[in-house]
Amino acid sequence: MPPKKTTDKKEDDATAGRRVIEDAVQAYLDRILPGMFKNLARAICVSELSVGSGTFGKLGAAKVELGEVAIGRLLLQNATAGLESERAYLRNFQVGVEVKLKLDWWIDVWIYDDSGTEDLGSLTPPNVGLGDVSIPGLDRIDLTAPAMATENLTMGLPTLTNLDLGAGELQGARLVTTTLPADGFQIGGMSLGSFGLASAQLPAVTVKEATLETLGPQAALHLPRISIPGFSIPQAGANDVRSGAIAVAGELSQLGVSVNFGVFGVTVWAQPLVHLSVDEMLLQGVKLSVGVGLVQVEDLHIPAKLQGVTMKKIHLSDVQVTDVRG
Repeated sequence: MPPKKTTDKKEDDATAGRRVIEDAVQAYLDRILPGMFKNLARAICVSELSVGSGTFGKLGAAKVELGEVAIGRLLLQNATAGLESERAYLRNFQVGVEVKLKLDWWIDVWIYDDSGTEDLGSLTPPNVGLGDVSIPGLDRIDLTAPAMATENLTMGLPTLTNLDLGAGELQGARLVTTTLPADGFQIGGMSLGSFGLASAQLPAVTVKEATLETLGPQAALHLPRISIPGFSIPQAGANDVRSGAIAVAGELSQLGVSVNFGVFGVTVWAQPLVHLSVDEMLLQGVKLSVGVGLVQVEDLHIPAKLQGVTMKKIHLSDVQVTDVRG
């Protein structure tokens, strides 16, 4: 029994020793770790990150919102338009004449006088049908405007959805003076002082997918001036051109015949009216040509916002990282 008591006493002494050591280590860590973690709250600055070349498998945007486009001035120089037709005529051309009659009278007998106007109705002979009448002046029409300008134009453009630009490549991308992250970072459980890296070369970098939820510049895209060289659309066929029914009425000068009997008199008035009517105007085999010498757009503003931008299957080659400091 006495040997057992000796063993128990040794174990108690060892346990007490471990507790003393653990308390001392804990007190030391509590004293130095807060300062260590504070030093680790730092930012990494990369002077330059460049990409020599790269490819991507797909570039798209879920929505492209184009706001109201504003154009300060639009100028068209040497604008021309030409219209040719194989045949131009009026179908079922009819001429009608109507004569409206009225009678003015007066009477003056000593102490009595009076006057008035009486409607005598109208004479309407049957219309004269001339059939189909050709119009030689419409077989060729040429219009020329040396310069046309308009200012302060606005137009709304529709929103583009599910824009897919397909695959593509990029060359010479550079990021200059990049701070990562901007407010610094902390690393728990490790000690790290200041560090630096002169340069690093990565042969290739592969990214499965990159997304951007919204890209909306505050200012609209501003183009001070765009000049488009002259263009022409020669002899674009428009087939036959038809109008609806046409009716025109016109008055001729009024004619009158007067008779005076001394104490009374009358005047007979005749008002001729001419009625012209056609079933339709028809231009057959119409060909239209348009040309503009110069189109100039000045002070163009295009607001735009992209949403849901995605780039997939990105492969970057010759990635160079220069002067990393932390």
